[in-house]
Amino acid sequence: MQTGRGCCQPRKVRSPFAICWQLLWERLLHTNRRPLLGKKQKSHWRPQSRLPVLRSNRWLSGGVPMAENARFRTLVYSVVKHDYIPLAVAAHPRFDLVAVADEPDQPEWVHQRNQEFADRFQIPYVRDFAGALQTYEPTVAVVSSQAERHCELAVRATDAGLHVIVDKPLSTRLSECDRLVAAVEAAGT
Repeated sequence: MQTGRGCCQPRKVRSPFAICWQLLWERLLHTNRRPLLGKKQKSHWRPQSRLPVLRSNRWLSGGVPMAENARFRTLVYSVVKHDYIPLAVAAHPRFDLVAVADEPDQPEWVHQRNQEFADRFQIPYVRDFAGALQTYEPTVAVVSSQAERHCELAVRATDAGLHVIVDKPLSTRLSECDRLVAAVEAAGT
């Protein structure tokens, strides 16, 4: 971890959603970190009142210029357990939810919850991930399925060339996490 004056400088990002998470993380660093002081020293620490600003409008992974108003088409890939990540993405002005998708072989309660989320945002629910990719052409996938399926779905989305936001935990097995890391590195997303 960096220390000193440059500790809160923008870090290199590799995908669209990383901007959001980077800003949130740096906000936490600014507001919750207090200097370590002895008992007799007084702190002049004050929390920052605004988010840090990214100083570059280029993707550092490829150096491609990015418009300030670029928008990201987002596919919600199974939203059956927690919806706080898809809700946070939907609240961001640069992300557009285009559809909810899941596999057709899932239990009916999974399809019901996906349909409820889709109805809330008035977007379609598709019971075929490959079909949703072709029809809606997303650039980002948000995975909020059951924990046992997180890694499997994230690998499928990565293999399809999407940037992926995955709910916690990344997986229930470490070997699956390694498989996802390898898939992300191979895809370059």
